[in-house]
Amino acid sequence: MLRLNRRVLRAAVVLATMALLTGCHAVRPALGRSEHAPGEPPGRESSVAPRADAAAEAAGPKGPSAHESEGRVVLLVAFAWSEGPADNIRRSFTYAARQAYPPFTVDAIRCASPYEVTVVCDSVMQKSDVRLVVFAGDEGPAAVVALQSAKYRVPVLKLTSDTRSYTVVSPYLLEFLAGGGRQAEVLGQFAVNELRLAQLMILSPADSRGHVLESSFRAGVERAGGTVEDTRAYEPETPNVRPELAAIFSSESRVAGGRAPLTAALTPEERTEAFGDSQRGEVLFSGTDDSTSPPPRLGEGLFFVISPDKAESYAAQLILLPKGTLLLGNSSWVGLGALPGENAATEGMHVVVPLLPEVIEKDALLSGYEAETGEEANEWGLLGLDAGDFVGRVMASSRAKQDLSKVIPQMPRFVGRAVEVDFAGARENRVAKVLRFENGEFVPVR
Repeated sequence: MLRLNRRVLRAAVVLATMALLTGCHAVRPALGRSEHAPGEPPGRESSVAPRADAAAEAAGPKGPSAHESEGRVVLLVAFAWSEGPADNIRRSFTYAARQAYPPFTVDAIRCASPYEVTVVCDSVMQKSDVRLVVFAGDEGPAAVVALQSAKYRVPVLKLTSDTRSYTVVSPYLLEFLAGGGRQAEVLGQFAVNELRLAQLMILSPADSRGHVLESSFRAGVERAGGTVEDTRAYEPETPNVRPELAAIFSSESRVAGGRAPLTAALTPEERTEAFGDSQRGEVLFSGTDDSTSPPPRLGEGLFFVISPDKAESYAAQLILLPKGTLLLGNSSWVGLGALPGENAATEGMHVVVPLLPEVIEKDALLSGYEAETGEEANEWGLLGLDAGDFVGRVMASSRAKQDLSKVIPQMPRFVGRAVEVDFAGARENRVAKVLRFENGEFVPVR
């Protein structure tokens, strides 16, 4: 009886494990489903990409065994909130893999939770023929992949950008896009070196993300020889940042420099009496129209950090910023339809982004991908296409047994359709894009 119970228990464990692995949906290669490779767990698909053309076939290694000896690339995508990014990245990455010279093997896997990612990494990263894991997904799964990368010493190229770099978690992880901190640093340097802004201010949310972007922007400004005059933090969920704007533009050092303060027309008591709330009904104005007052000093910039859901409401509160103030922002300002109606405040605004949301000119790789899919590539498709192109170059330039976590930082500068990559010997891409908002659209300026 005891022996029978053990057998039943063992069978139950096996079935539960298979059910869990089935939850991690294997993403089919673009040319259709392939057979499972021997020894692969259920829910996985293994595919050897076909040759791009006759020239590649002649130049590349002969036969499947020679091609597979170079090692496999595993594409792992884990977005809990939407299937759209996963599908776009998978399709474009595998398309680029087929067009690479020579083409390379891709196993694409999609998971829905950090737990599923853990199970997959435990399986995949123990395979001796896996040379590189390419990851795209949410912050939680990203942390799991980074920890597993350190545990199994497997190189990981992380495609999606987070506020902080995960290179501190694993010495085998590389960031394909500049993280939020690096982006803010690039914008700070750009504000001083290119925009010639001598005095800068920062308005950011009072949370960990806001702190990282504030300190990184300050570091970039100071490295370029500029000065951050004042910094203010607002509660992340507040709908009203007018009090913080009034405070930041009315600092003692700013007024002492001859610039007019941004003040409130009503006192808190007057707003409470009129509107029932000391924070409502606030009207801001800048200084006085007295002709004897000194003209506003130019060369001011405000780095305003927001979350995507606050762009519209916060943009409406910027209409009366002092003249001569140049607005600077993080990537959450892009593509939200909130700026065109606020041209007086946001015209000429500069924002920093990890990749271009759309391309100016299409090349053969992008045109071929769009022809195959029958639709225009969005930012996720562009990210996957550039990543696949980059990985193809890495695989072609490295020997089979080389550690790619050491090869990738030494790769030459890569200029893709939406992403520019320069590791410069480090493990995080150093390049971020700066866009300027003019005539209702964002235009790349760097």
